[in-house]
Amino acid sequence: MTLGCLLLAACGAAVGVGGPGSDSLAKVTVKKASPATVRSATLAVFGEQGFSLLSEGHRSLTFEKQGGRSAEITWKTVGNSNPVMIRPTVAWTHVGADQICLTCNVEVAQESTAYGETVRQPMLVGKSAYS
Repeated sequence: MTLGCLLLAACGAAVGVGGPGSDSLAKVTVKKASPATVRSATLAVFGEQGFSLLSEGHRSLTFEKQGGRSAEITWKTVGNSNPVMIRPTVAWTHVGADQICLTCNVEVAQESTAYGETVRQPMLVGKSAYS
């Protein structure tokens, strides 16, 4: 569970924790963990934080939960009464014989009242995705 807690904390933090040149919001490498263990820990930790599983890929999990007040203030589109949703995606790959690298990216989405489509906005530096 420590693995999941570390990833969740990093994923929910302000943008930029991935470091300069990083292509993801958060990244952690774990040793001696199987993909099944990584998947199980990720499901447990995000579930405990109120996220629902939105989709599952071969080596990725995408979750969703309604954003808090700060997400509403920061990301809500004027005139759109639909809630702002936070969607973290956790993906993992083998990087060595006994190492797995986990990355987490977060997107913010809001259904459009005019077109019925989901509007995804990239995270801006200094803004938190969920709180």
